Amino acid sequence: MTCEGLTLRWRREPAWASKARGLTVLAWASSVAFLLFVVAMVDSMAFTHTAPLGLAERVLLGLYLLWLVLAATGPARNRSLAAGSESPVTVGDRA
Repeated sequence: MTCEGLTLRWRREPAWASKARGLTVLAWASSVAFLLFVVAMVDSMAFTHTAPLGLAERVLLGLYLLWLVLAATGPARNRSLAAGSESPVTVGDRA
């Protein structure tokens, strides 16, 4: 699923309300940057060879990374590993 698809899904969830606007802006910016990258790629392959292809790649990658960082700082979900357990199980616990 693309970052745009996840952003649209998360906008409907109240837990993501604080991150929704930033994720939406970054998703749209990455879509525009991708289109600019495609234009730069076509220009460098077929026409003038003067398009800043490396810059377009770096901008696109940077926007994707920013989106991932913002998404990673979203709400954490607490899931119990065993049905009926009162506390989450952690690595290293011994019975």
